Amino acid sequence: MLAIRIEKELEEELIVLSKELNRTKTDLVKEAIKKYLDQIKKQKSKEQLEAIDFLLSNPIDTKIKDLKAIQKVKSEKNISWC
Repeated sequence: MLAIRIEKELEEELIVLSKELNRTKTDLVKEAIKKYLDQIKKQKSKEQLEAIDFLLSNPIDTKIKDLKAIQKVKSEKNISWC
């Protein structure tokens, strides 16, 4: 369980929207948090793939064993590069 405090204006917007959508404030907040967390996870994954792509594109700056490990992960996960 989680209890939060929000500004009065934000709560008023939430009340209006919940009535318009015929949903509870709790449902709207849960959905918003889930979408936000999913967005963060996607961004984190994108940054990790960009880092791996950078390492693969710049082998001079990396150790050979690190590159081989990354290439192994890439082939095992069947990652396609943009």
